[in-house]
Amino acid sequence: MYPGNQIDCSTGSPPASAVPSCKVSEGASANAGPPIGVTISDASSARSDPPSSARFKEAMARFATGVTVVTFDAGGEHGGLTANAFMSVSLDPMLVLVSIRKASRFCTHVRKGDHYGVSLLTGEQREICNKYAGRPFQGSILLEEMDGIQVVAGSLAQLVAQVVDIHEVGDHLLYIGQVRTLAIASGSDPLIYFSGEFGDFRSRTGDERQSLRLFWPDMAVE
Repeated sequence: MYPGNQIDCSTGSPPASAVPSCKVSEGASANAGPPIGVTISDASSARSDPPSSARFKEAMARFATGVTVVTFDAGGEHGGLTANAFMSVSLDPMLVLVSIRKASRFCTHVRKGDHYGVSLLTGEQREICNKYAGRPFQGSILLEEMDGIQVVAGSLAQLVAQVVDIHEVGDHLLYIGQVRTLAIASGSDPLIYFSGEFGDFRSRTGDERQSLRLFWPDMAVE
């Protein structure tokens, strides 16, 4: 599975002697919590390596994400792939984006105006993730149909989007889709991908939610 979106890596840090230590407090609101001390140091340390494809992928894998299965109509057959390069783009209109390698079968079959499905996987759907990532899988997968597209049953949320724009960026295509249908489940935690491994997310307890409200009174805690 591709570890994340593309970024442009560059360095240009000033010498350490030119970078002061500072404290940020000006303009803070009354409910913003205690002042935050900020110290800026020289970033040109021994661990700052020149970017390479391998190092770039390793760095992007450190960004923890959820995991989705993106499904599509592959010439009358069910097609799908595992992706974590997925995000919401706009609320009005409701737009989402998925980044797909140009070599993927998805790019052969999905054009502007076509539909694709996105299923947000639960922590219990790790094997389903492996199946759509091309890894060995034994068993069957229960699918549901939404707007003519098959999505993974039992996932955290499912949506079907119609492609409104496609952007070519490097070795990927960015598919922007307008959400046409969606469904939301409850009672499950998400599957998490971090540093090449899968893990589970533990929901906060009532005491943990209360402690966050005490520290950040204005913070919305679900």
